[in-house]
Amino acid sequence: MGIYGSISGHPKGSVIFLVSQNFIVPSSKLKIIAIGGGGGGGGGYSSTYVGGGGGAGAVQYAEAIAIPGETIMVNVGAGGSPGVGGANPTPGNPGGFSNVLTTIYSQNFALANAGGGGGGGAATSTA
Repeated sequence: MGIYGSISGHPKGSVIFLVSQNFIVPSSKLKIIAIGGGGGGGGGYSSTYVGGGGGAGAVQYAEAIAIPGETIMVNVGAGGSPGVGGANPTPGNPGGFSNVLTTIYSQNFALANAGGGGGGGAATSTA
């Protein structure tokens, strides 16, 4: 579900999406500013040493003219899961891909694409 209204630090009328969903552009909107962020990678695991932290997801910025009634598809990438516990060290998993698509003229057109961060490495020594 989108968060509507005057949001601290964002212009009035902003909509922030925390989960994947479709958004239909209302007649009052003239411009779309899409900022997509990929999910961060999960940290690595080791029972003996400290595993590496996951990488940050990419960020993409785009602006487009809004067409009232058009559908905007927002896909929010999830953060990567951490490495699993056990006798052997395991790396973290990568974060999910995020994007913002429009269906203008019945074609999917990407406004913003942001890749997920890489998973953290599994530590096997202190060196």
